[in-house]
Amino acid sequence: ITETTQAKWAIRRLVMDQRNGVEMSSYFHCADLDKATYYQSFGKPLKPVMMGLLNGADYSPKESYHAMRNVCNLFDEDTKLAHLFHVVHYNGQFTDHKKPCDSKFAMDYAVAITGSFERKGYPLYTYWVPNLPVKTYDAMRIELMVDPTSQKSIDEPVLIDLLTGKVYEITEFIEQ
Repeated sequence: ITETTQAKWAIRRLVMDQRNGVEMSSYFHCADLDKATYYQSFGKPLKPVMMGLLNGADYSPKESYHAMRNVCNLFDEDTKLAHLFHVVHYNGQFTDHKKPCDSKFAMDYAVAITGSFERKGYPLYTYWVPNLPVKTYDAMRIELMVDPTSQKSIDEPVLIDLLTGKVYEITEFIEQ
């Protein structure tokens, strides 16, 4: 498992907890357990457990640490679960299991997982394609349709990549 794969799983788990209204989430490993062989209860030795947020050798932050920091900065006490209307399209298809997807990996792009929240009165939408995090896919066009029912509207929407923390300007925005 790579650091990137681990970070993707951590993001999904934390955002899914928020989406499902879980009040408190935890992450088991703070640092990699790489100093000694790990033994299961039945005595079988395993490779060291490398699922920590910190590198066990020098305690330097891993990708999952930065990803978790990004999620926690956005999903703090000011962000609340909200059931706002939204539909995600990608590659020209609705996120509807009844419609075929026009992509190279049709099964991987079958349906997007979505969630909606309000942060300080502003709408916040999440989505991810539930493909395997170990795979890498080409970028795809995403369309988000929303019904502006939040307390506040977004004048300049952005896309935040929770894995890297990068904020992307939305180049095409149509307000109706």
